Amino acid sequence: MNKLFLLFMWFSSTAIYSQMGINTSNPQATLDIQSKNVSGATKNIDGLLIPRVDRERALNMSQVQHSTLIYVNDVTTGAAAGQASNIDSAGFYYFDETSGKWEKFGKPVVSDLKIPSNVLYARRIGTSLKSGSNVVSPVWFEATDHISNEYVTRVDNGTFAVKKTGLYTFDVWVKFSGIPVGGVSITGSVPNYVSKLGEFAAADRGVALRLTAGSLIIESQGFRWQYGGGDSFMTTTVKLAAGEVFKLDTTTSKSGTYTQLPGAHMSVMYTAIP
Repeated sequence: MNKLFLLFMWFSSTAIYSQMGINTSNPQATLDIQSKNVSGATKNIDGLLIPRVDRERALNMSQVQHSTLIYVNDVTTGAAAGQASNIDSAGFYYFDETSGKWEKFGKPVVSDLKIPSNVLYARRIGTSLKSGSNVVSPVWFEATDHISNEYVTRVDNGTFAVKKTGLYTFDVWVKFSGIPVGGVSITGSVPNYVSKLGEFAAADRGVALRLTAGSLIIESQGFRWQYGGGDSFMTTTVKLAAGEVFKLDTTTSKSGTYTQLPGAHMSVMYTAIP
């Protein structure tokens, strides 16, 4: 009798510690659950019901094992703190021993990926006559098609201030008429000055754009085409601290006058710094 009992226990242990099947006699994994009805119009429920708890219960569990799975059905109880600090909505959560917290299913794999956001798109709608001979003239952007007040605020028609520290990418374009012929250069000593020469720019072409972003000043020489028409453009990225301002000016060393035309635009993208 004792031998039969021991033999039964041995077979039971083998079954328990090998593979177990539910609705199948041929399990293909440690636990293999097969549905009773793979297809058809039957109304009985097939599925796996995960334990459902509220946030307070998830917060107070002790010695939770790695990969434990729960479904949180109520986040009005307990607090989003400690091991439950990531529980902010109903859903499936698994326990991660490395972080010591419940982690939400569907969380982005690359959580630190910083995606640029467009925070400003402004346009010039007016026309104004400007003087040459190294006179710095602001570019007004009267029309604001898009501005994210979380990141940027308007100071005046041509000046903006940033609210968050990060990388700001500027894409600007300005159109001119009546550009006089002559040498193109900026004279004088300017701190933190960077010069970018436009492609195919020459000594008798263009009005320079001058972007002031925080303590940095960037100048980009433009183009002069037939009959004095032309444009200038610039794309650059600058790190700005909260509270710093940016603005756009035009300038040329040529004597005479030129006209800023409607259609100029400034697009600004923001990227957070990890």
